[in-house]
Amino acid sequence: MGNPQSTIDSLRELNSDLVHQIAELRKKFDEVEAENIKLKQDKEKIELRFVELEQKDKEKSILITKLQHDVSLIKEQSMQDKNTECHQTVIDTQNALSTKDVSQSSVNSSHFVTTSGNSDIYQESVTLTSPIPIETISLEEKEENEFLDSMYKEQVSKEIIQSISEKKLRDQDLSLVSHKKKGTVNRT
Repeated sequence: MGNPQSTIDSLRELNSDLVHQIAELRKKFDEVEAENIKLKQDKEKIELRFVELEQKDKEKSILITKLQHDVSLIKEQSMQDKNTECHQTVIDTQNALSTKDVSQSSVNSSHFVTTSGNSDIYQESVTLTSPIPIETISLEEKEENEFLDSMYKEQVSKEIIQSISEKKLRDQDLSLVSHKKKGTVNRT
């Protein structure tokens, strides 16, 4: 065997190298542990953000459904208003014609006594001289009217959506302004 002193020296040198390698490995291990902790925190933040986005998506879906419902109600009300307006025009026309015709028509009435002795006035006839004119519409005109109605409805829908969006933006701006004011007031 060789010199015991040289063996001890070589073992010491080997031991020193191993201690140095262990220290480097511990340092790398600490760095990896710190990175793992940071990645776990980032993952938790991302998961929280994902949950928030899902909630906002649900809220937006609910809002879209409500807006679609509101638009359908507005369309229905618009159609009812148009129908009511048309119906009122027909009634007004009928009333105007009736008033004109009644003054021109002959009203024959006779007075008779029933068997019970009651006196009743009996109106025999009221003749209207002119019926309500009915305007015929061609298929092309009907299609054109339907197209114009659909375009009008679409425009009203867009205006409603835009109005709601603008209101939301105003509310958000007011909210930001009030938060900024509160922040400035608290700082002074």
